[in-house]
Amino acid sequence: MDKKQWPDWEIYKRDRCRCVYCGFDGTIYANWRQLQIDHLVPRSADPPGSNDRDNKVVSCAFCNLLKGAYDPREEAASPDHNDLIQQAAKYIYEKGKEYHEGYVLMMLELGNDSK
Repeated sequence: MDKKQWPDWEIYKRDRCRCVYCGFDGTIYANWRQLQIDHLVPRSADPPGSNDRDNKVVSCAFCNLLKGAYDPREEAASPDHNDLIQQAAKYIYEKGKEYHEGYVLMMLELGNDSK
């Protein structure tokens, strides 16, 4: 497949095949398969985010899942692309901590079940 057939080629190139939120490195093919394109400002937001390149970023599947329909404009310092990314990354980090706490509890329960 050449870049003419790949609509988000320039986004992957701009973001250096890394998740803009956590830095997950997609330059290794096995990792690259975990990358997705995320709308920085969701299309479901009010007003909706655009489908333009400036509103699309590379995200790993986990960060994209955690971000969901979160609109970083609500809390970002400015509407600047980098400020929006930074705010979304903060949100994802906090949400990720919640998931991690749940995961630890689940592992503790699994450990108790094996006794």
